[in-house]
Amino acid sequence: MTQLLCSLERVKMNLPKASIEDDRIIAALLAAVSQAIRDWCRRSFTLQSHDEWYDGVQDERLILRHSPVLAIDFVRHSPQVVLEVINTDAANQQARAAIHKNGIELIRVTNGILHHDNSITFEANPTVQSISNAIGTLSGGWSARVIGEYGNWPAIELHSSTFASEQIYSQGPFDCRQRYGGFSMHVGELTGYRWDARGWLWREAGWVGGSGHWRVRYSAGYVQIPESVVEACAQWTSMLFEQTRRDPALAALAVSGAVSQSWLQPGALSPPSAVAALLAPYRRYVIG
Repeated sequence: MTQLLCSLERVKMNLPKASIEDDRIIAALLAAVSQAIRDWCRRSFTLQSHDEWYDGVQDERLILRHSPVLAIDFVRHSPQVVLEVINTDAANQQARAAIHKNGIELIRVTNGILHHDNSITFEANPTVQSISNAIGTLSGGWSARVIGEYGNWPAIELHSSTFASEQIYSQGPFDCRQRYGGFSMHVGELTGYRWDARGWLWREAGWVGGSGHWRVRYSAGYVQIPESVVEACAQWTSMLFEQTRRDPALAALAVSGAVSQSWLQPGALSPPSAVAALLAPYRRYVIG
């Protein structure tokens, strides 16, 4: 569900003639505008917890995807395989394993019949070792093993996502038919760095590494949405509401002996110039 950038009451301050019967359409427009502003500015605005992977860079700064930053929970590095899964049943023509936000998903195909199992959850199996043990109890040829001394590490750290409600990063699916599929975890804990609320980490030694070498869990966003963003959201929503009362593509109408009309071209509706001016200071141009 889209988090609104202003309230219905605030929008109706810009629409003094709107009635309670208009609330449904205003609310729908408000949700759409809130998401459109996020997309245009390339930021979420609301305070969120983020858990993200970053590639190594040849720079002293590691640019984060969200700002302003309020806190850094941890910075980790050096992903290593800590759990391997295999399916050894020769009757299976396919066998795959993948991480999802609740646990591990196991899929096998036997004689054209799909068998799907996602009962191995992080909630019921909090450690890597308990995940491995639970996979071993399944029928159909499944087994698993822990690699290294990571059996007591939190199994949920096999998964990470930008928002708690969304799955952004996943591992797999790996082909596990008669072979091991390996799930990795960032096992190195970094200290001695600094962070800037404007949206980056700083380290004199730099941030070299391969693909997905760094993992950062942090909190970013505004505790209170800036007033200019609230005003932009209210203005844009009220403009769209007014357009529902006429041809939304009509740009001008003049009557001087004859009717003269013009229409907006496709793509000219977002964002209006007044709204863009309010949002311009918050628009991000560096995307990770």
